[in-house]
Amino acid sequence: MSRGTFLDHQLSRRRPDIDAIIDFLDLYILHKSQFDIVADQLDAQRDVRELLKLGLFDAQRVIDFHLKLHNLTSTTHSGELIRHALQRLVEYGLIERLPKTSRGDDQFRPINASANIWSRSLAENICYSIDFLIDKYRPSIPFIEVRLKNGDLGIGTGFLLRHPSGQCFIITNKHVAEGEQIDTILAIEAEGHAYGWTRLTLSSRFDLAAIDVTPPPGAHGFIVSRGKVLQDVIAFGYPKIAVAEKPFLMAHRGQINGNVVNKFDRNEYHAISCSVAPGNSGGPIILEHGGVVGVVVQSSEFRSASDVVGTHHLAVPADSLIQFLTDEVHVGEPNTDS
Repeated sequence: MSRGTFLDHQLSRRRPDIDAIIDFLDLYILHKSQFDIVADQLDAQRDVRELLKLGLFDAQRVIDFHLKLHNLTSTTHSGELIRHALQRLVEYGLIERLPKTSRGDDQFRPINASANIWSRSLAENICYSIDFLIDKYRPSIPFIEVRLKNGDLGIGTGFLLRHPSGQCFIITNKHVAEGEQIDTILAIEAEGHAYGWTRLTLSSRFDLAAIDVTPPPGAHGFIVSRGKVLQDVIAFGYPKIAVAEKPFLMAHRGQINGNVVNKFDRNEYHAISCSVAPGNSGGPIILEHGGVVGVVVQSSEFRSASDVVGTHHLAVPADSLIQFLTDEVHVGEPNTDS
């Protein structure tokens, strides 16, 4: 097993040492007075406690803080995994690295320690592996089953947004939720759990729809991110599988290859290399920290002069989704990573 594979395996499930980092930052940013009370109780020199209250910390101070916070005498922790998680938080701009301590340890502090910017869920996604992220969001990516007017059944995909206003929406394509061939929505379901739903809002400009829902317990809302060309992404959805009796959630890796303007509707789309098929429509395109950068909308076949057929896969970008929620659903911007 390679070093990277080993780390991913270890970070595919919750660990007390990684949660200690997230708890530390969460308490410092959102509940500073409680943080300071715990810091003052640490068995450390006064200047160390004061630096901690200013947000300066190293790996050992995080563990010490965790033990005091939860009234523990010891906990299982891996210095290698803690360093890996801290480096990931540095790379994503949530914390910054400072000069080493007098003991020679790496030292850090939060960047823009504001409740308006901090996201515990985002920090969690960054610290843990992609396997953890996939398991976390399975209940948040339902299939949408519809009855067609000819009596057949159709399948599309959606994903959960928990808006800052408190409202919850399943975002999908307009052509998944309503169209010339669609009679009614029969079910919105993920991992055997049904979503209750009420109002359906269709975009007049984009191939987007928002369904007001009551999500099942344990369903985490996605954040929205703005994608860039050549970023690695993952497409989730329920493509049709001939031998399967029911829909199965599938994930495909790829990249954002470019941004194109559709000559028919004049809207901009991300061109992506992820493999998508009928059934993926409405599914999220996400970054490896869980931010949704687009919504799968279609595959476009093209034929070259030599009669070679290729396919471009397209996704509605995050900016269009934000505009839809703001201008047509009238709820304002969703939770984002910026």
